Amino acid sequence: MLRVDCDMHKHSAGLLASILFAYTSLLVCGAAPSFAQGGAVSDKETPQFQSAVIPFSFEDNRIFVKTIINGKGPFSFVVDTGGDLTIDRAVARRIGLHSKPAGSLSGAGSSTASYSTAVVATVQVGTAQADNQEAEVLDLSQIREGIGLPRLDGIIGYSMLKHYAVEVDMVTHVLTLSRGQINLPGSARAVHLTIDSGFIFVPGRIQGDSGRILIDTGDRSSLTLFSPFAVRHHIYGRFGGVQNVLTGFGVGGPVYGDVFTLPKLDVMGAHFSNITTRASRQKRGVFASEVAAGSIGGGLLRRFNIVYDYPHSTIYVWRNELFAIPDSYDRAGLWISTRDDHAYIASVLPAGPAAKAGLQQGDEIVTVNGRRVGGQDILTLRKLFSSNPPGTSIRITRESRGKTSSHDIVLKQLV
Repeated sequence: MLRVDCDMHKHSAGLLASILFAYTSLLVCGAAPSFAQGGAVSDKETPQFQSAVIPFSFEDNRIFVKTIINGKGPFSFVVDTGGDLTIDRAVARRIGLHSKPAGSLSGAGSSTASYSTAVVATVQVGTAQADNQEAEVLDLSQIREGIGLPRLDGIIGYSMLKHYAVEVDMVTHVLTLSRGQINLPGSARAVHLTIDSGFIFVPGRIQGDSGRILIDTGDRSSLTLFSPFAVRHHIYGRFGGVQNVLTGFGVGGPVYGDVFTLPKLDVMGAHFSNITTRASRQKRGVFASEVAAGSIGGGLLRRFNIVYDYPHSTIYVWRNELFAIPDSYDRAGLWISTRDDHAYIASVLPAGPAAKAGLQQGDEIVTVNGRRVGGQDILTLRKLFSSNPPGTSIRITRESRGKTSSHDIVLKQLV
């Protein structure tokens, strides 16, 4: 999730007023515009349609929708439960969007990034269209390449969603935006939500300890614990797993944390056992803030169908057929990123399976099990390393300093 610091004095949430990217969303400074079918509406007007049905793809535990900007595209935008409109700088140049510098912002990483603002004439997502939208323009390439996403052209979030009850059907991969009656199954549970500066929070209990939890559809993880909560409740080292490893990329660079299996989590009326969790090791940025105990992302949210009823500050959740599918985590002990459309090793776990096989940070991956791979294969490789059982041997051919060699990684349960 992304968050721009518009005015620190306007928000009591402290570092919530900085950018929050546990993988994407943005809150735009100023009045938030709204969406309608065939044109824009103000907050005081009645939208011209009752619903919009929008198909989506689910990649790396994130919701992507095809988006048309100023009549050009389609582009691939993440849908986030918080934030407004964000456009990648390269996309803005491609469509001739003029922007003006607006300063720098911080996020999940430890550094800052420059951004600019622009006005977009039209934005179309499915049957929904909005006119004259203010957008943030920033370079998303470090996030896209670091995570290995095929495309990350921008983000659509709260500015579109806030007027509707938004149903996310994880089985059919359809978003439905409704203004009228919501049809809910008998198993749906209502959970009151708090909207703070455009972001959704719900109460929860982590190992029995109460805390405010951010709902973040832009985060691929199941559960992220922010470092103040982790320190206060003695989380680090308490549940084993791996310590201080690379867990992703956000605005401001790489994100590090401990990854382990959390025995108990209670949130949205459900009890979870053995949830793959990362506890942030960040010293700066939102993951080092007191804004919440932590956040839940797509890894856990995919287990439910959910209606986010923004106008009534309520979410309705019910289990879907994915509920019983357990979390999985990398069993190779490495993080793979992309560079110039090549797959390379961005980080290696000391004494992990990849390190024992002789692989090193910076190695380019040429083939996996005899098949040539490139930057477009990162998500497939990540799934290969997390879904195959411990003891599976995977042969990697690497290139290092101009020389190639083959190495066998024997997967091991790490968390």
